[in-house]
Amino acid sequence: MTQINTKMDLFLESIYEPFRVHILNMIILAFDMLRAQPVLDLGTSNLFHLLQIEGQQLVGESCIHPLVPMDSLFAPRKLVGMFLIAPRLGVRVPMYALIDAAAGN
Repeated sequence: MTQINTKMDLFLESIYEPFRVHILNMIILAFDMLRAQPVLDLGTSNLFHLLQIEGQQLVGESCIHPLVPMDSLFAPRKLVGMFLIAPRLGVRVPMYALIDAAAGN
């Protein structure tokens, strides 16, 4: 997972090691929750809240992420926007089906 995020310029080797570990644990938290349910119900999921707490802890520890290429910011911004509105709309996402379709299964 570290290699994939590094290739996407989202997870730079220049980040202080404890912060890299914390960020990686946040990514793992999200993927563990996605794997746990075939349908992610964002209306009842606490994923956004858990990630918000972890992000605030990083900021409290003075984690400042280095600048990344602008192209790397557009997709995460859209994802964050979807996560902010999805709980209000009671969105349910068939994660297993989407991953299988993307994998060509």
